[in-house]
Amino acid sequence: MQNNSDGDEAPDWFEISYMGYNTDTDGDGITNPWDWDSDGDLIPDGKEIEINPATEDVTFITNPLVYNDFDEDKTEIRQDIERDALSVSRDNK
Repeated sequence: MQNNSDGDEAPDWFEISYMGYNTDTDGDGITNPWDWDSDGDLIPDGKEIEINPATEDVTFITNPLVYNDFDEDKTEIRQDIERDALSVSRDNK
């Protein structure tokens, strides 16, 4: 099992190596490896990527460092991810 300190389903090794150890992309005061939503778009970082556990190859669904709009008609974000993200954000309040 891989460490996931912030509970966003993205492993710590990915967040530290890709997203920057001391970087706070969304300016909320939480550095990216410990921020469940590093870009502030309400999509957990782990929902924006897929990682093959056998090879650790990363596939980007969306970029976890770029704010994604919840515009259901004009976005390329899969709708199931948008629904899950809204559910997670409401549960965390």
